Amino acid sequence: MLNTPEKDELMKAEVDRKRGKKRDVKNKKIQKRRKNNALVIQIVILKSLSTMNLHFHEILKNI
Repeated sequence: MLNTPEKDELMKAEVDRKRGKKRDVKNKKIQKRRKNNALVIQIVILKSLSTMNLHFHEILKNI
């Protein structure tokens, strides 16, 4: 059997490792969400630019 201080150290190390894993998973989820948000924003900007382009085309045709 391990001495209690050594056992406590091992238990603490295990808890810290689990916390680290949870934190990593959380960070990955946050990064994924940010990436998705950035993609959505890019798509919206591209769509708005393309519609603006069409409007300019129409305006230029009419001149």
